[in-house]
Amino acid sequence: MRWKKYLQLIGIILFIWIMFSVEWSQVGKTLLKLEVKYLFGYIFCFFTMATIRAIRLRIALKKLGFSVSNIDCHIAIQEPSFLGLVTPGRLGEFTRVGYINAHGISMPKAIAIVIIEKLTDASILLAISAGGLVYLFAPHSFNSIWWMIILTGLFLLFSLIKYYAYITNLLKKPINLLFRWQPSSLKKYQKSLGNSIYFVIENSTMTFFLLGLVLTALSVSQIFFLAKAFSFEADNLVIFFAYTLATLASMLPISLGGLGTREAAYITIMGREGILIEEALLFSLLDGIVFGFLLQLLIVAPIWFIRLIKNTG
Repeated sequence: MRWKKYLQLIGIILFIWIMFSVEWSQVGKTLLKLEVKYLFGYIFCFFTMATIRAIRLRIALKKLGFSVSNIDCHIAIQEPSFLGLVTPGRLGEFTRVGYINAHGISMPKAIAIVIIEKLTDASILLAISAGGLVYLFAPHSFNSIWWMIILTGLFLLFSLIKYYAYITNLLKKPINLLFRWQPSSLKKYQKSLGNSIYFVIENSTMTFFLLGLVLTALSVSQIFFLAKAFSFEADNLVIFFAYTLATLASMLPISLGGLGTREAAYITIMGREGILIEEALLFSLLDGIVFGFLLQLLIVAPIWFIRLIKNTG
C-alpha cells in the first residue's frame, strides 16, 4: 500500500528536524572529549554479542534436530542483521528465513524459528522497558518498584515458554474460533506453520530466552562503557532505560533502521537528566549508526570477500 511508503518517511523527517535543531560545534566538542579507552569495552561487547547470537542459533537448531555448522550459523545471523540496520522496522532480519531454509530446514520451520527468536528478544526488551517506564515516569513514591515490574515480566515470559503446551490446550477453543473464518486455501498453511511454531517453542525457545538474557546483560555493559566514554554525570539507570526504549522505538516501521525515532527517544529521556541534546544525539548516532553499522560491516565484509573469491574462482 502506498500509505506505508509515506509512513516510513516520518522517521526521516524527524531525523532531519533534529539535525537542524542542534549546535554542531557543541557536537564536535563532545566528540573530542570522549574517553576513547572505554570504547574498547563497547566494541568487545558488540563482537561478543554477535558471537553469542550465532552460537544461540546453532544450539536452537541442534535441539530441533538440525546440524548446521558454526560458519553457516554465523552467516545466517550476521548478514540479515546488517540488512536489519537499513530496513524499516529492522525487517531485513527476516531474510534469515532464507538462510535457514537453504540448509534443508522446511520453510514453515524456518519462518517459525525466526519469528520465535525475534518475539523472544522483543518480549525481554518489552519487560525491561516496562520497568523503565515506571522508573522514568511514575510518581516518585512508586518508581522504586521498577525491578519488580521487570522480574514479573520475565517470569511471565518464562512461564509462557515453560507451560506453552498447557496454556494452548486451555485456549484451544478460542484459538479454533479465531481461525474458523479464514479461507480454506490458507488452512493447510496455517496448520503447517502452527505445528512448526509449536515444535520450535517446545524445543528451542528456552534457549532463545536464556541466552537472550545473556545478550541483554551484554547490552547493559555495552551502554555502560559508552556512557563512561561520555563521562555523563547522570543516573546510569536512566541511560540504560533510554537505550531499551530507544531500541523499541527503532523497531517501529516508520523509519529506516530506526533513524529519527531512536534519536528522539534518547534526546527526550536523557534530557530529563540534564544531558544536552547534542550529547544525547551523538550518543544515539554512535550507538545506533556509527558503531552499529561499521562494526556490523566489519563482521559481514569478510563473508562477502570470501564469497566473491569463490564465485570468481
